[in-house]
Amino acid sequence: MTTLLLTIASLVLAAPLALYPAYTGARAWSRERSVVRDAAGIRAGAQAFTLGEGEVTLLMVHGFASSPAVFQRMAPALAERGYRCRVMRLPGFGEWPGSPNFSLASWRAALDAEVQAARASSREVWLVGHSMGGTLALDHVLRGGAVEGVVLVTPLIQVSDKRSILLPPRQWFDLGQRLWPEAALIETAFPVDIHDPLPGLDEKRDLYLPVVAYREMFAAVDHITGRADAVPCPVLMAVAPRDLVVDSLAATAYFADLAVEQKELLVMPESGHVLPMDRGWRELVGAVDSFVQRRE
Repeated sequence: MTTLLLTIASLVLAAPLALYPAYTGARAWSRERSVVRDAAGIRAGAQAFTLGEGEVTLLMVHGFASSPAVFQRMAPALAERGYRCRVMRLPGFGEWPGSPNFSLASWRAALDAEVQAARASSREVWLVGHSMGGTLALDHVLRGGAVEGVVLVTPLIQVSDKRSILLPPRQWFDLGQRLWPEAALIETAFPVDIHDPLPGLDEKRDLYLPVVAYREMFAAVDHITGRADAVPCPVLMAVAPRDLVVDSLAATAYFADLAVEQKELLVMPESGHVLPMDRGWRELVGAVDSFVQRRE
């Protein structure tokens, strides 16, 4: 049935879909004229940053199409509690739309390097990952990365189909992959899933990302799928039941399959996907602090 639907969709949408890259490419480069970037080509406000001092480093990892700015509320609050908060930037994100840096290999290498650097000056290192950042945190420990624990904030275990029409997101991607080259840009059409937005508070999302970025995102998800029982360290997971971006039920099921003794699930019913900037972020900060302190 799935194959039949994909075939029908391919026939009906082939012409407009084939023209889509030219349309999005023109829009992306038009927008690029108004984007402010630093000397390294990183969008202003999307750079990595470090706050606080302490023997415990919280290495914070943003999600897909996001940037370090998503932690602009949590990082200062945790730094005030005595943590060194290192907020890294994943390669490709925050860069110009045609950046060649979108790959699971480059994201892994960047995360590994950040963990190693934190290890050199910290007694403990914890990963705090939002959305795909949570996926990469799990990927890191499943590859043997040595950290004291992971905090998963609305983690990407499976993409939600709540905003997808006719087909699940993965199948839409598979269809697009058949028609578009890897460098073709896909425009983010959905609004930010946040229930308590504040004027001026911006996570610096990328609106245009190449097909290859989506392919690598799904590759990261595939690597952790079905491996919850192999996660070797403490896990704090926060989910938002009304999340429109990731499947909160899939995340909760993954949590249930974790075999580690120290694990905690935090349910945030008033928040959207961008929990680090949404309602409940203060409660999340307290939960992170308490969870890490129990480990210590």
